[in-house]
Amino acid sequence: MNREIIISPSILSANASRIADEIALLRTSRAKFVHIDIMDGRFVPATTFSDEFVEKLVPICEGLVKDVHIMVEEPWINGPKFAKMGADYVTFHLEACPNEEVVRTTIRLIREAGSKVGISIKPATPVETLLPYLQDVDMILIMTVEPGKGGQAFMPECADKISYLANIENRSFLIECDGGIKDTTVQIVKEAGVDVIVAGSYLFGHDDFAERVETLL
Repeated sequence: MNREIIISPSILSANASRIADEIALLRTSRAKFVHIDIMDGRFVPATTFSDEFVEKLVPICEGLVKDVHIMVEEPWINGPKFAKMGADYVTFHLEACPNEEVVRTTIRLIREAGSKVGISIKPATPVETLLPYLQDVDMILIMTVEPGKGGQAFMPECADKISYLANIENRSFLIECDGGIKDTTVQIVKEAGVDVIVAGSYLFGHDDFAERVETLL
């Protein structure tokens, strides 16, 4: 597959009270995705955006690829919900599913609801656990920090998982990474073979947003 680096700014680090302005700032850059983290306070300790917030956000993000990452329990219920709201990708956590049958059901239900499907794994989860599903998903999200909060330090050892996936012959899925990505760490994941780079605190909260995106491409 032809490789193009895609930047997916994470609105977890944006100012939610002025989200329309933040998305307008994102549009001044070459970022093509917008990354929307959903946390339920159970799968991870933190909570983030409500369903009502996401419903209002979707039309504001028209023309951008809405990249929704659900760090929640029962993704077979919650994943299709966000697909129906207009997510282009819904990525759920492998660890939130008790067995392979549930993983496959979750993939099917999200796709039937109208979204492309991704699976994510935490830093401690072996990349080999993804092998049964690689032909069935559109994206794999490798967490390069522990999921649940922004601003954590990048874990360079997680780049080995990206390399493993990037070297699979005839792969049809995108490889995304999320956590601690900035100008000083981005080269590690690019050399490993990443396709989609999530960045939050490095981008939002800075007047030179578009210039910072350029340092990641």
